Amino acid sequence: MITHYLIILSVGIVFMIILDNLKLIKNFRKSFYHNKQFFWSTVLISLMLFIPYGDVALYDADSDLGASRIFRLFGFGLLLGYTLHYIARYNIFPKKSLLYVFLIYVFICFFSASYSPNWIETVWKSFELLVLFLLALLLKNEIKLKKINEHMIFSGITYLLLIGVLFSLIGYLIFPNEALQFTSDFEGDIEHKSVWGIIPSINPNSLGQFSAMLSFVGFYYFLYLRKIKTEGVIFLIIGLAGQLIAYSRTSIFAFAIIIIFLIIQKKNLVYKFLALCSLPLIYIFESQLFQYISRGQDAHQLSSMSGRTYMWQIGWESILENPILGLGYYSGHKTLDINIEMAFSSLDSTYLETLVDVGVVGSFFLFFFIFKALYNNYRLLKISVIRKQSMWIWVAFGYLVIMIIRSLSGPTFQVFHIDLYFLLLIVISQELRNK
Repeated sequence: MITHYLIILSVGIVFMIILDNLKLIKNFRKSFYHNKQFFWSTVLISLMLFIPYGDVALYDADSDLGASRIFRLFGFGLLLGYTLHYIARYNIFPKKSLLYVFLIYVFICFFSASYSPNWIETVWKSFELLVLFLLALLLKNEIKLKKINEHMIFSGITYLLLIGVLFSLIGYLIFPNEALQFTSDFEGDIEHKSVWGIIPSINPNSLGQFSAMLSFVGFYYFLYLRKIKTEGVIFLIIGLAGQLIAYSRTSIFAFAIIIIFLIIQKKNLVYKFLALCSLPLIYIFESQLFQYISRGQDAHQLSSMSGRTYMWQIGWESILENPILGLGYYSGHKTLDINIEMAFSSLDSTYLETLVDVGVVGSFFLFFFIFKALYNNYRLLKISVIRKQSMWIWVAFGYLVIMIIRSLSGPTFQVFHIDLYFLLLIVISQELRNK
């Protein structure tokens, strides 16, 4: 397997070197490397999330931690040590910031350890959130010191997405049998093949989301920035290919929503006319589209979202029984009586799982943090004009919409997840814009 990893990495690096001849992608790379705090923090977080460790069993206090958890202990120890060292040099705590709302959520997660069924797991997972909060403050201070700006942040995110999707496609093309894995719905009735990233190790839902985000950037460049349409087409093609093989319906829907919004905002009537002309194609290829989207499921299985509604019903009953404080952060929902045809670790909904684990009290602060970030970005859109200087407001808005729609059917912002890291980066970039 190590040989396969090396082959994928080698081919991927060659492709990235070739793409580096394009001015925009070269600028993305330089922006990503420019600030050492941002670069190394992002690399370390990505390694903790996407290194292929093999099978990782659910946490058991009596079992071996395993390579994944040991590396995370090491990684978060490094992040904490560096942020504390940074705090000793700079005052990184602003008087006013939306990040403090997230901090309240973190404190509630810590408090829930007092009644959690697995307090050790709850404390550790809460600690991960606290370190991310401190890291966000550190990067916000770097912005204040003008060592990094929103252009570098979003260039870095986009460059990271490009690497993740491109390397996943390369892995699929070279080793299709390893990349293609059978995935069943939660009821075990239907099996379909989805593509996983081999290295980096990216599950189909995340691959679909990353591809949708990359496609959105490509479409934006193609639609609005005439001088760099080549790069826009490349991003769009790579992103669409990633969406096609990932088979993630939520991300496809999210991509369609943000593209429709983008076309509506475009004042050129030609693009709107072309978009309307594409509607008959949906009718013509209706059966093929339904076959792809349904993945062999009937109407009942589709309406149950591959069996998710079964879990959500049990989760909702738990919320009604423990509405105020929930069952305990990260561990509480795992005690629910849910029987599915796979290892159960998540309710597959950021919002429902948060309500189950930390109740209305904790959920209020997380939900406010998420949707206040979306509102702030939309407000910036309303007062900006589409031009190159304001493009990152649009990119941030597109990223937020795609991530929020993805979070409806998967765990994201409530735990240590790349989407939470992206959200924190967007928030500190917004606060730069507001000043």
